[in-house]
Amino acid sequence: MLLTMCISILSIFQIFNSSIHCIICLTVSSHYRETVKSLFLCQKEEDPNLFKTSRVSGSGVSGTGRQRNQ
Repeated sequence: MLLTMCISILSIFQIFNSSIHCIICLTVSSHYRETVKSLFLCQKEEDPNLFKTSRVSGSGVSGTGRQRNQ
């Protein structure tokens, strides 16, 4: 009886925590707010260096194993 009551109370706390977490993060963190806006409004990221890649010279080897002569 006591165990089931404790489990019920802990479940209520878990539901409350998971429900209020997003609201707390939205009010406290401006970076989190901007990320949520960009995800839900399908906006593109303003930072041009986000996925910047560099080119590598063509000196790489395409195969690593030896080929046998048959």
